[in-house]
Amino acid sequence: MGKHDPANIFLVADQFRVTDKLLHMILRGELTYGKEPVPYEVSVPMVTCAAFAFELYLKCLISMETGAAPPNTHELDKLFARLHADTQKAIRDYFDANSVSTIAFIKGEFERARKPAPTIDFDYVLSVSRRAFPIARYIYEGLPAEQGWVAEMIMEGARSVIIKRFPHWEKARQVVPTIVLDGPPTSPTR
Repeated sequence: MGKHDPANIFLVADQFRVTDKLLHMILRGELTYGKEPVPYEVSVPMVTCAAFAFELYLKCLISMETGAAPPNTHELDKLFARLHADTQKAIRDYFDANSVSTIAFIKGEFERARKPAPTIDFDYVLSVSRRAFPIARYIYEGLPAEQGWVAEMIMEGARSVIIKRFPHWEKARQVVPTIVLDGPPTSPTR
């Protein structure tokens, strides 16, 4: 099993995605600390985990398609651009079918700011989220205008593409430092 095996990248991405989902539950008051709500603000770690999961799903796909190590960048748009056209289309299609709440949220933010909303589509969402991981890691430095994290549905689309190609990965779990899969961990190039 190689250092950049797509299965390993996927499993780590899934760990960050699950952590994002758990942090969402804390924000909504669905998880408790003893009998009390969790007394911590977790929105920045939540975004950091989600953005990093998305980055890793893209790197998993790149590694699957090229057979090589993924590029060393955190810029989601650059990673997305490296995917094969059919993979990009499948992720775009997933977003188009599941983006109603994302688009409504972004439009609402523009309305609250009393600003005209741009065309909110896949490319806009990817552009706004393109540097979400490094921005979230260093949020104390400030949030640049019209940048942040709104790419949850694009992330889910990338994960969906991976799971369609390797359904058995959905139940795979990591046993430190190796992984446990129901089949071979290596991936075809397409």
